[in-house]
Amino acid sequence: MLMLDTCGRTAPSIRFVVGVLLLGVVASVLLVVALSPRNRSADGPVPAGPEHGFSVTRPTGTVLTDGFEVLYVEGEAPAVISDVELVNAEGFRLLGAMVAGADRKFDAVQLVDRWPPVADELDGVELIDAIGATLSPTSENERGWELFLGIEGDG
Repeated sequence: MLMLDTCGRTAPSIRFVVGVLLLGVVASVLLVVALSPRNRSADGPVPAGPEHGFSVTRPTGTVLTDGFEVLYVEGEAPAVISDVELVNAEGFRLLGAMVAGADRKFDAVQLVDRWPPVADELDGVELIDAIGATLSPTSENERGWELFLGIEGDG
């Protein structure tokens, strides 16, 4: 039996619709697992996260906080941050770097329009200087450490 809707199109079968939805769910799960920062190899105790980014438009000279990265320490030993630098970031200057631990309310605060952010913008979470910070391993801090970068657009 051929069923037509009021516009003359053939109605899709329930099996087809369910199949397409199921395929979409499976593809989404596989993509999330493949891009998970815990599934990527690294030379040190903090693996590289998946490639990603975001875009905002601000005038030259704007100062902002990028809090988009969460660091996970593999293994059982803590890691110490010895340096933070911007790479391939022509037109930007790093003003500073801080980290927040598991006591933060949000997994990551992507953008704050100032540096450094004030406690109210982060629900009172305590930030510590990133350089020299000791990060406990993921086995002790499953939420990881959020890295906050102070950035100025100078070009």
